[in-house]
Amino acid sequence: MYIPLHGHSSFSLLEAIAKIGKVVEKAKEFGMTAVGFTDYNWLYWSIDFYDYCKKAGIKPILWIEIPLVQDFSQKISSPGTVCILAKNDEWYANLIKLVSAANTIGSENGAKIDRATLKEYAAGLMVFLWWEKSLIAKMLETNAEQKKIQDTIQQIINSIWKENFFLEINAQNENNLPNIKTINEITLNLWEKLDIPVFVWNNYHYIKPDEKEAFEMALAIKDWLKLYDDQRRKVVWDYHFCDENNIITVMKKNNYSDEQIKKRIDQTQIIADQINLSINLWATYFPKYQTPDRIEKLYNQQKEKLIIEW
Repeated sequence: MYIPLHGHSSFSLLEAIAKIGKVVEKAKEFGMTAVGFTDYNWLYWSIDFYDYCKKAGIKPILWIEIPLVQDFSQKISSPGTVCILAKNDEWYANLIKLVSAANTIGSENGAKIDRATLKEYAAGLMVFLWWEKSLIAKMLETNAEQKKIQDTIQQIINSIWKENFFLEINAQNENNLPNIKTINEITLNLWEKLDIPVFVWNNYHYIKPDEKEAFEMALAIKDWLKLYDDQRRKVVWDYHFCDENNIITVMKKNNYSDEQIKKRIDQTQIIADQINLSINLWATYFPKYQTPDRIEKLYNQQKEKLIIEW
């Protein structure tokens, strides 16, 4: 079964308009057993999403899409992104630490992580790579050779475990979007050379096809532009929430074989099956603070007097 692993909600702050509850409802309607969210840079949405999924009987898959740089000292105006997913609640804590570091240590000119930080908190995290904002796409923009792209990916793999690294191909009409065709082809070449699992996705940003105009309006608002401005961002691909039949139809138009399509769709289920997140929503977590001996001694000496005086 196709599981939508990569998508964005309105918590991506005008980069998407899909409401969390509506996404979960649509996943339920399509008979999906799990659904993933990959909002940008933060995890503010995670508990709402987790709660909606649990109430709907659907497995929640929480991850973020965030820029990755060589080190925090790098001054890059638009670094390529990676998507990072936590396998379970223990490793979800690592994802939280990673996001905190990205928005504090790496906050200059926008949240980001560096490879050292990724390696430090890599335990239990999966990393996914593709899309127009990814490292692959950004390197293609600078005419980087495939060998350099391959070496960069290998460096990321060295920071985590290879079994936790995946590549993605996008189910968009490649005839209308030559850049997507190029990235998909390079992704499949990397799969052959590096033996890295590849799955297919649609990268939803809204629910229904007829919401594309509303999505463009959100982008214009974010960029302080109007819909009639020529320089505003225009959406030429399809960002709606897709079921398996939608994905198969698009992939066939892109001339993928039935075997290739099935393999990429099955990989989404294989990944989803590895996720086992269980967040205790009612637990209270206080920091553990070890009182210095001299303070504890002073307290024991004075507590009776203080109680009486109070």
